[in-house]
Amino acid sequence: MRLLFLVLLLALCANAGFFDTRLGEKIKQALSKIEDAFNSTALVAIREKFNGLKEKIKAKLTLSPERKAKLEELLKRIIKIKKDKVQEDGDSIEEINERNHVAELLYQGDIVLTKKQAKEIVEDIEGDNGRIKRQMFRDYSASWNGQPTMVPNDPKYVETLGSPIISFYELLMINKHYGCDETGEYQFQPDGCGAVYEATTEYKTFRDVVGNKTAGQRAREDFDFCYNWIKAPKGSKIELKIAGLSKGLAVDGCLYWGVEIKTQADQRLTGYRFCAPEDVGVTLKSASNIVPIITYNRFYATMVDIQYRIGAHLCLYRPQKLNWTSLQYAAENISGLLC
Repeated sequence: MRLLFLVLLLALCANAGFFDTRLGEKIKQALSKIEDAFNSTALVAIREKFNGLKEKIKAKLTLSPERKAKLEELLKRIIKIKKDKVQEDGDSIEEINERNHVAELLYQGDIVLTKKQAKEIVEDIEGDNGRIKRQMFRDYSASWNGQPTMVPNDPKYVETLGSPIISFYELLMINKHYGCDETGEYQFQPDGCGAVYEATTEYKTFRDVVGNKTAGQRAREDFDFCYNWIKAPKGSKIELKIAGLSKGLAVDGCLYWGVEIKTQADQRLTGYRFCAPEDVGVTLKSASNIVPIITYNRFYATMVDIQYRIGAHLCLYRPQKLNWTSLQYAAENISGLLC
């Protein structure tokens, strides 16, 4: 659609003599650069240059026996998820390019490199600097066995990889840079969305539905978000269990919808994201007595059920002097442990 728009714009500008103006000349130069970038001969030459480095790249990426053993243990903890096909053209830019037979000409399946950029990457690979940049040559045969091509140290982050949502730290950095965090007057929360739930020693369940059914079965440009908190007494931990998830939208990176659960110590970091029915039954334990839960959606409407309770062991907040009431509460309710 965007390419068609550019072609129509080009025709309109040419017919109207627009390229005779200064702005028209700039647009003409920009279009010329785009045409040069998509020169298939140049792309093939860059591709062949990277192909010649395959063996060197593989040698650098070869795991030591210790790292290989660790990887095998991590793979055992990764839940096998059946990926859904949501959009006919593809659910990622890499998939769309592959279906249109252009992925092989592009760097990492979706990037058009200039000759200068390609040269810099080749020099970095050939250089003996002991590191491999993130912009590494993507060998599509790496997933021939169905295993993930990238495994995080914490396997529960597998579905978070590739997420299109800006992280909290990125947003904070931008807001601080432009001074947008000084007043904090504007906070957007959809009507009827978001609540604070109090955890007890017994499991409770809350259901969150987010999205827009009236938009139909098509992907929307922007996400709808909903923010919930689960709280417990100070000094305690929270245990959560995924009890239900919508079906039909499980793709890499949870691009269409998902639930993000922040059980980690630094809750400004991105939490664990889940969007597949296979995740039902996953349990998480918090590092503190507060757990933010974010649900998001940009395709129809989706639902998640979360069970939560105070963890089986309460790490009692130690007052200056331990009193009988706190000990009695721990003994009768949660078999508490002192910190």
